[in-house]
Amino acid sequence: MNNSTRADDWKTADVLSPYSATVIVASVYSLILLLIIIFNILALWSLYRAKTEHSTSFSVYLAHLFVMNILASITVVPLDVVDTLLNNNLTANQCAFAIFSNRGLFAIVVNSHLLITINRLWAVLWPHNYREVHTVRFAGLSCLILWLYVFVWVLPAFTYRVSHTTDYPCHLDIMDFPVN
Repeated sequence: MNNSTRADDWKTADVLSPYSATVIVASVYSLILLLIIIFNILALWSLYRAKTEHSTSFSVYLAHLFVMNILASITVVPLDVVDTLLNNNLTANQCAFAIFSNRGLFAIVVNSHLLITINRLWAVLWPHNYREVHTVRFAGLSCLILWLYVFVWVLPAFTYRVSHTTDYPCHLDIMDFPVN
């Protein structure tokens, strides 16, 4: 006589095997990565194609953002998949690169949005000064300063974490950083 009820059937029938879950997670991440790359390349291409018609210093900020989105995605997403699937079993070198990519490149992407916001505010609030001062060279220099600013803030966490990878497993979650 079978004493199982419908409530007990889920334990064996509806749960994915670890292999199936791994395949699903890897597939979803791969699809997301592919879409990110395709749409950023299309945006970059459209910006390049419209270069002769709308060549402005603001295009430098957009191109910088699109390129950084692509770089961050092709480095962080695959490492995140490996980290998730291997349960934080990255080697010390993989961990160092993952931390650099995760902290540094994403910080540049986020701060690029801030740079674009500041640029737009400047253009709206002080249009005459903006037209006189803001050039393609100024925009490129602003992006370079952004890189320096981010790495001054990211470098201490990066060097601390890389120097302690033998003491702790590699955790890409910032909340997992040991305090002491």
